[in-house]
Amino acid sequence: MSALLFFKKQSKLTAIKTTIFEEYITSYLIRKATSFQECNIADLFCGSGKNGNKLGSPLIIVNIIKKLFQFKYICDNFKVNLFFNDIDEENIKYLNKNLSTLTINKKVNIQIFNDDFYKIYPQVLSKMGKNSCKFFLLDPFGYTDITIEDLQKIFSLPNTEILFFIPIFYAYRFANYQKATGKVKDFLKTYTTKGIFSYKNVYTFSKSIISKISNLLETKYIREFILKDKSQINALFLITKDKKSMLIANNIFWQYSFNGKNISSFIKINNLNITSKTAYLILYIKKQLLSTKRNFNREIVKNILLKGVCEKQAQIIFLKLRQIPRYKNFIGRIRKSWYNIYKYS
Repeated sequence: MSALLFFKKQSKLTAIKTTIFEEYITSYLIRKATSFQECNIADLFCGSGKNGNKLGSPLIIVNIIKKLFQFKYICDNFKVNLFFNDIDEENIKYLNKNLSTLTINKKVNIQIFNDDFYKIYPQVLSKMGKNSCKFFLLDPFGYTDITIEDLQKIFSLPNTEILFFIPIFYAYRFANYQKATGKVKDFLKTYTTKGIFSYKNVYTFSKSIISKISNLLETKYIREFILKDKSQINALFLITKDKKSMLIANNIFWQYSFNGKNISSFIKINNLNITSKTAYLILYIKKQLLSTKRNFNREIVKNILLKGVCEKQAQIIFLKLRQIPRYKNFIGRIRKSWYNIYKYS
């Protein structure tokens, strides 16, 4: 299948992926426009700008930015640099055609490249100001197209976030293949904690990838989105060091991802019907509070974020635990630390 043919229509999985991206990048830009003067967004496997009649990531970004500059709260000096790249010449041709139909604010600078990712991304990194915020959408056509060393180089820049796509089931098929060679073997060895190994299922395989990325990039804040349609399973990974980014990703997780929406069973705790996930989190926090090891408020908040708590769940958790006398004071302080996430982002 040619790259251009791939973008001729939008699959269900692509629709979910672009929805998650659109939700997140909208929030990201609104937040960064109030705290930075320069924002850099790089979509280095950008495609043609459309998936059939639906907007692809480059046009989604441009349209969001167009709306953003209509708000009065945007800093007068705020500017956005967009970097689009695709190795396929036809994709770039159609991207330029699609962009030519849009009115683009003069504070938005768009640079378009038609080259291999490995040649382009060092150039893109060099063009980004040290004090700017940086967002990379890495959605390669093949899962071996980006090495973990590439992620390290990109993420080493200050104020950087990455949304990284992996067609994870295709990688998982070779996880136990002892004769794996070339890029596939390199991927399994460098992107997982166990390398070529008989993983229990594709989900434990994904967790192994998260653990490896977390260790090498030195961040705990990685939100996994499993995208599933019949036998197809893909994964998006938001990689950040920003607590608020993690919280927003958690909120999106429960709306759109397969592993968020499918937790729907109900159980009772203290006569309150809540989802099994929320019940589990209440028990987890209770354990944290009762631990003989002293857990500081911020450490507990970090652990809550890493467990995937969204705003709605947090409200239920804090409300329920405040009703238990022995936890009331503790939860009051933790709740304050939780909402301080907004102040420190």
